[in-house]
Amino acid sequence: LEEGAMLEPMCVSLQAVTRAKVGLGHKVLVSGAGPIGLMTALCARAAGAASVTITDVVEAKLAKARELGIEHTLKADAPDLLAALEALTGGERFDAVFECCGVPAALRTCIEAAAPGSVVCVVANFGETTPVNLQLAARREIDIIGVYRYCNLYPKALDLVATGKVNLKPLISKIFSMAEANQAFEYFATGEPIKVIIQPNAPKAQ
Repeated sequence: LEEGAMLEPMCVSLQAVTRAKVGLGHKVLVSGAGPIGLMTALCARAAGAASVTITDVVEAKLAKARELGIEHTLKADAPDLLAALEALTGGERFDAVFECCGVPAALRTCIEAAAPGSVVCVVANFGETTPVNLQLAARREIDIIGVYRYCNLYPKALDLVATGKVNLKPLISKIFSMAEANQAFEYFATGEPIKVIIQPNAPKAQ
């Protein structure tokens, strides 16, 4: 049941990876290590990415990424994030970049970190207008695409989970009963949990 509840958000990540055409040997960057960002990283790896790098400002979320086997993690508020990213890749840029945190500065970094001819996929929600360096994107022929929903991806998501290619269990931080709904929201509001589940017939918090 818990993994089944995760399939819906996973389909958002799967749509992003599918639209960005992540494949064998690609270097992938994910901005934001929340549930969608982590699932995007897992889906990219399942699609054949050679390396996946993820950034976030919360160390606990980066620790979870490492637990999931994500190769490289970086604090998003590092003094020179772009230089740190280039150091990880030997100076090379990324073939596919996913913005999953909804911060304008992060979107700018995503475009700067993208390789010529690559894809920047905007997964997070932004305000109506967000300033970006379109001239840089144009010069590098970077495709900027978006993801809003998904279509017909539940069978593929279910197969990835059932075959063990994507493991969602570590993303579930805690399960609460319906009677503990207030505690569940308070726990989630601390900013460190990845995914909190409220299960109507669940025993007390696990």
